[in-house]
Amino acid sequence: MLVTTATPGAGPQTSAASDLSATLARHTLPGSLAGTGAEGYVTGSTAGQLGFRDTVARRLPIIIGIVLAAAFLLLMIVFRSLLVPLKAVALDLRTTTASYGVLIATFQWGRGARLLGLPEPCRSNPTSR
Repeated sequence: MLVTTATPGAGPQTSAASDLSATLARHTLPGSLAGTGAEGYVTGSTAGQLGFRDTVARRLPIIIGIVLAAAFLLLMIVFRSLLVPLKAVALDLRTTTASYGVLIATFQWGRGARLLGLPEPCRSNPTSR
């Protein structure tokens, strides 16, 4: 068993740390362990955040679709109409999209961050790339 540590020169939420983690996972480890039968893993806060980000990004459309379909069916049963649930689902989708837009504009692009007391944009959004 071999355990080693690779520490980026920048902080864990910078693009340099993300690039280092991706390079280790996609190129360095597979190339180093090819033909040995050994398995290698990249761990740590950056690798965990990147894995979580990829999982959320992959499953978020499915989750939103299930919530919208459930809301549509429930409203269709309750109101016995098609127009009310269609309008509600359309407005829910617009509201969700607007909410994510405001979050990204505030926390990633830094627009309005000073109003919240943030000195600079945050890089902790798990759905950003």
